[in-house]
Amino acid sequence: MTDETDESDAAETFSGAEVADLIGPKLAAALGIRGQEFTKGQVDALTKTLAESTAIAEAVGEGDTSQLTRLFSPAFLAAHTEFDDFEAFQAASPWDENIGAAFAARDAGEPDGPATTTSSFLSRTTEFTTPGAMVQAAVIDRTKREVDAL
Repeated sequence: MTDETDESDAAETFSGAEVADLIGPKLAAALGIRGQEFTKGQVDALTKTLAESTAIAEAVGEGDTSQLTRLFSPAFLAAHTEFDDFEAFQAASPWDENIGAAFAARDAGEPDGPATTTSSFLSRTTEFTTPGAMVQAAVIDRTKREVDAL
């Protein structure tokens, strides 16, 4: 029975346009999803990775520092910052152990707290000017690496 399910999953394919409809055209473009075809298993892996990345980003938004280490992988940091790993990034940052607060989401009208320092540091040492932009890019980077591996 499992073999039949696996075979039918492999036989079912989705166009890049169908996948873009599923995840949204902007995200599909950011992930480089165009004309290729995807099996059901690949679409399942993509949506699972997106769900995981979104959950990590939400935890980061709540100030969970441990999730920053998962989101800001060495590959991401090396590609987009002057740092090779999270420990070096944190050590050079102005936040020390309060790095989670620097990346935590803020409501409109809420005092910036470490946001001003964060933006200044990020502008000097990364391709980003805001924590939100860095988190969003890390989610896309993490997901793109998974798509490229499919």
